[in-house]
Amino acid sequence: MSLDIDDDTARQWIAAGYGKSGWRVLIARHGLAMLPELVAALPTSFSGIDYVPELEYLAYLDNAPESLIPEIWGRVRGQMQPKTTQDVLLVAATIKPRGMLSIIEFLKSAAFSIPAYHLDIVLHIYKDWQRDTRHLLKIETSGKSRPLDEHIALCALENEWEHHATPSLISRCPNIAIEAVLTRFANDEARQEQILNYLKVSVFHDGLFETMLKKPPLAKLIPQVFSECFESFPETAVIAAIHCSDIEQNALFYRLSQSSNPLHRRAHGVLITRELQKSEAPHDYHAFANLLRSHPRYDLINLLTESILKGGLETTNERALWLIREVENVRGELLITEAGVFIP
Repeated sequence: MSLDIDDDTARQWIAAGYGKSGWRVLIARHGLAMLPELVAALPTSFSGIDYVPELEYLAYLDNAPESLIPEIWGRVRGQMQPKTTQDVLLVAATIKPRGMLSIIEFLKSAAFSIPAYHLDIVLHIYKDWQRDTRHLLKIETSGKSRPLDEHIALCALENEWEHHATPSLISRCPNIAIEAVLTRFANDEARQEQILNYLKVSVFHDGLFETMLKKPPLAKLIPQVFSECFESFPETAVIAAIHCSDIEQNALFYRLSQSSNPLHRRAHGVLITRELQKSEAPHDYHAFANLLRSHPRYDLINLLTESILKGGLETTNERALWLIREVENVRGELLITEAGVFIP
C-alpha cells in the first residue's frame, strides 16, 4: 500500500465503504498508533455477528502488543460465527509470542466444538509459528500430553465430519490418519477413501498397504499415498502392487521409477519382461533406466539377460537394444556390444 496516500484520502475511502483499503493505508502509515481506534470500534461481544470489519483490520498490524489478547478473547462468547471466529484466530496469531499460547487455551476449552475449517486455520497458524520459532508445542488434556498437530487432528476426528476439511486436516498427521483408516473407519470405506485422497506417507506401512490392496477404491490410491516411499517397500509388496488389477499400472510404474532399489530385483524383472512383451510402441525406456540405475553391474547384466529372454526376445532385438542403450545412457557406462553381447 502506497505511503503517498494521505490520511484524509484514506478516511474518505473508509467513509465511502472501502474500509480495507482505507485501513491498510492508515496502518501502513501509522502502525500500532491505530490500535486504540480499532479496538474502540469493536463490539462488546462477537456473539451472533457474521463480520466485524475492525477485527479483520487488526490482523494487518505487525507485532500487536499482548494487551490485545484480553481485548479479543474477552469478546468471544455465545454464538460465534465462522468469519468472525476466523478473524479472531488470525488476529491472535499476530501477537508475538503469546498469541499462539492464547489460541491453545482456546483449543483446550472448546476444541471438540470447533469446526474442522477453523481447526485447519489453527494448524496453519501453528506451522507458521513453528517455522519462525523452531519450537514444538504440546497440549495436555485428560492427563495426556500430545503434540499440538496431533491434538488438532484428534479434535477433527471427534467433531462433526466435514467432507473436505476433516480428511484434509487428519491426513496432515499420518499416524493419526493411518490409525483412523485401520480402526475407527475400518468398516466405512467412503471415509477411508476420503482420508487417503489427502494422505501421503513417508515410510512403508504394512497394515495400511494390505488394507488398501484388498479394496479396489483404496487400491487405486496406492501410487499416490505411497509416492514418496516406494524405495522403502519390501519386494513382496512391490510385486503385489504390480500384479494388482485395481491399481493403474502406468501411475504405479511412474512412482516406482523415481526410486531404484536393487532389493526389488525380481519386481524389476517382471516389469521389464512385461514391457518387452507389449505389442504397442515402446514405452519411455528412460523411466526403466532410472529404475535400474542402482543395480550392481554384474547383477544388472544378469537381470537384463533373464528378463529379455523371458519376454521371448534376444539381446539383438531392436526393442531390447533400445532399452539397454537407455540404461547405458543413465548409468554412463557401456553394457553391450553392437552384436548384442554383454560386456562383463
